[in-house]
Amino acid sequence: MADTTTPQDLGACITGCGMWCVAALNAMDVGRKSANEFRMLQLQPQPAVPDPVVLGQPRITTLLQPAPLTAAQQQHNDMLEQQRLQQRQQEAARRLVEAKEQAVARFWLLLTDFAIMHAAPDTWIPHVAEDHPFLCREPMIDTLVVAPRLA
Repeated sequence: MADTTTPQDLGACITGCGMWCVAALNAMDVGRKSANEFRMLQLQPQPAVPDPVVLGQPRITTLLQPAPLTAAQQQHNDMLEQQRLQQRQQEAARRLVEAKEQAVARFWLLLTDFAIMHAAPDTWIPHVAEDHPFLCREPMIDTLVVAPRLA
């Protein structure tokens, strides 16, 4: 069976693939920026909470050295530090999921805009496969629409 693909068909396919790639790159950039913002916040030094100081009154630590921590106190401090670490990890994981969701939403938003604005040339419509992952043909209005996602 002979291939009936014309140069115009190939051009439409390449242009369509280029559009998906640009949409995907833009969406990944949105996710990357969101993740980087969170990363930069984590890298910033946290402001120390100053101890209340009364002018003219010496600190007790200038007169007496603090006693070493007992095993129970050290264990309690270790447990608090472990809890803080777990909270930071949970927050980082939550923000990463949020960045991923933003990227996915941006990708589908761009594809939806593409379909709604009828940005695809009319010559593309007959070449969209039945199982296309992003767009489908709407025969009643003879245009492309965002493919329904089942999941």
